[in-house]
Amino acid sequence: MRGGGRDPTRTTLVQEGIKMMNRLVSTIVTALFLMLPSHAAELPGPGIRVVTGYAPGGSSDLIARLIANKLTETTGRAFIVENRPGAAGTLALSHVAESAPDGRTIMLGENGALVTARAVIANLRHDPQRDLAPITLAARQTVIATVRPGYVADFATLVARVRANPGKVNYGSVGVGNPIHLFGEDLARRTSAEMTHIPYRGGGPLMTAMLAGEVDMTFFSVAVALPQITSGKLVPLAVLDKARHPLLPEVPPASDTVPGFEGSFWFGFHAPAATPPDLIEALNKAIVSVLQLPDFKGSLEAQGFRVEGTTPGAYKAFLADETKRWLEVARNAGIVPQ
Repeated sequence: MRGGGRDPTRTTLVQEGIKMMNRLVSTIVTALFLMLPSHAAELPGPGIRVVTGYAPGGSSDLIARLIANKLTETTGRAFIVENRPGAAGTLALSHVAESAPDGRTIMLGENGALVTARAVIANLRHDPQRDLAPITLAARQTVIATVRPGYVADFATLVARVRANPGKVNYGSVGVGNPIHLFGEDLARRTSAEMTHIPYRGGGPLMTAMLAGEVDMTFFSVAVALPQITSGKLVPLAVLDKARHPLLPEVPPASDTVPGFEGSFWFGFHAPAATPPDLIEALNKAIVSVLQLPDFKGSLEAQGFRVEGTTPGAYKAFLADETKRWLEVARNAGIVPQ
């Protein structure tokens, strides 16, 4: 080697040695990291209460029990449904908001308690967006506009009748400010028309009134309406989804006639607001995992539920959007909290 110049072969060997050392260090660091204990929270035990704001027998109770039973099977924890009905589901909301934030008490809520109750009940003790931590939007139920037989044949004709006869077309709901009431108010607003609202004390009396011809039209979940549609006692006009429903593929979306007219009944899990994020993550993972089990997902869909299973962040954004939209509908309709 002359003039102190570098030996290319030696330089290459040094560079290769450095690369090998870097790879070795990286491998050792990775191995040590994997040996460290995991800090991801596990589900608390031995039991977790799933609180719902409605009595046994309704959709909220049904889906709460279906999911709780499957979680019990798959997690080794006992998920126990607890019914706390009253005040449009807000008694259950307050109970969960005031529970210890240890992951042992969660709520399966729905849009009545979490959103529209605020339109009719003044001075609620708790704000769902402030006092509850979202876990996941679990599922939705498709809403369908129905009429009594012989009234109209399609949704476009219904809209035309509403516009031509201000205040003469009536619709039933299960009470002032509930989602069904607000679906009707939203339809009236979007069609620049007036409809007459007739509130009933629950889904049973509303169905009885529809079958007796006391009410011109209303909104049911597909699951509730389907037996009466199949028997010819109710006429389906439109679904409040962007797409047709697989159980009623001949029924078009309402938004084909009235752009933007959409809505659903939905169900989501919450924990007390101060619940640690790692517990929220563990609960989300457990619930979403069972919702995505093919057989279980299929059984929920067969009972009229559309499975969601979102992240906590996506559910938080969804809840904010729903709250803004439906409280605005209530204000425009002149509904004042009492």
